[in-house]
Amino acid sequence: MLLPTELDSRETEQGEQSKVVNTIGFEDMMIKMVAEVLDYFWKRPSVPYVAFITGQIGSGKTAFIKHFIKALEDDPQTETYKHPHGRLPIFASTVNAETRLHFLNVWRPIFQMLTKYYCKKMGLKKNEFVARVVKEKGLTNQHELIFDICGVDLQQIHGKLKEELQKPQVTPLADPIAFVKTPDFGAEHKEALKDFFVFLFKICVNESSGVKSSDESSERSLSQRPSQSSSSSSSANEAAEQFIFVIDNANKMDAFSWQLFYDIII
Repeated sequence: MLLPTELDSRETEQGEQSKVVNTIGFEDMMIKMVAEVLDYFWKRPSVPYVAFITGQIGSGKTAFIKHFIKALEDDPQTETYKHPHGRLPIFASTVNAETRLHFLNVWRPIFQMLTKYYCKKMGLKKNEFVARVVKEKGLTNQHELIFDICGVDLQQIHGKLKEELQKPQVTPLADPIAFVKTPDFGAEHKEALKDFFVFLFKICVNESSGVKSSDESSERSLSQRPSQSSSSSSSANEAAEQFIFVIDNANKMDAFSWQLFYDIII
């Protein structure tokens, strides 16, 4: 897919001139994809809508996706799915020369943004929320890796919960041959991690009821707002939300990212 581009000079809200790159010659493709996504949003099928954009380096794949996102946000039919701040729930990630060497590379920005979005919506503290999911799934021996992926600061976790996390951590497999290599872990540990992140993902998109708080004064689910009473309808009982996930440079995803992509998306 080779898409020529042009520079378009536009005036910003502040009256300043800005250069915007427009991609030319893909109007029909753009209209078709926007229509397909809107149709998916309305029908809400169980199988996610997945589109792969392929092309040579510099052919305009990233530019196309940027315009595609803008076209979705500008379409009046998407108003139903926008949040109070007026934006669609779109989470984007990319892989570059540095991040391609990280374990679960492409999912790191997505989980960091997704957990932040979910906790802000539900009135939860992100650090405590992720820590409790770790405890619930029995992965305290891998919490350092999980916290690194989700952008959680252990120093912001206090009390008994922090004490329960103080356990020896699983370390990556040793490979004396490779000079530079993406860290890898044993099959058993990766299976547990995959189960954890699928579970965490389902909580954040409202497909799971979450985990229980260990507070003696409360038995509420962590997926329920603290301000909600027991008579209120918990968000866990509502339909799953609609999200858009954009992954740039998917060909640089590590093997485990592909496995998680298959389990979550496919």
